[in-house]
Amino acid sequence: MSVPPNHRSFPKSALNSEGYKPTQEDFVYLKKLTGIQDEDLLKEHVLKVQVEAFSIYPYPCIGLFQFIT
Repeated sequence: MSVPPNHRSFPKSALNSEGYKPTQEDFVYLKKLTGIQDEDLLKEHVLKVQVEAFSIYPYPCIGLFQFIT
């Protein structure tokens, strides 16, 4: 599977937990979606999903946590 050329420049090293800043509405959505109520476990889960998704499609929106809103 190839990566679209316009997304190759977003470095994997840009992935970090600093961008994980869900709003209260985001927490409600994520908890309902995942069934994970503990916020620390939820963060751990979201970070794992981010890394896995980014390894397939290195889109900036994944690196910037835009998929949680």
